[in-house]
Amino acid sequence: MIVEKATELRASFGLKTPDAIHAATATLVGVKSFWTTDADFSKCPGLAVEVFRAV
Repeated sequence: MIVEKATELRASFGLKTPDAIHAATATLVGVKSFWTTDADFSKCPGLAVEVFRAV
């Protein structure tokens, strides 16, 4: 199930494979908040992304 969702995210939003796997896993297990420095994750529907910027 994770592989299928990751493949969908890669095809739809151009995520790299490891990023797509992280996003798919987070989406499917119902993560409430996904913290990252990579704004590409914001493209994923259904994933509440908090992007941190370097100061």
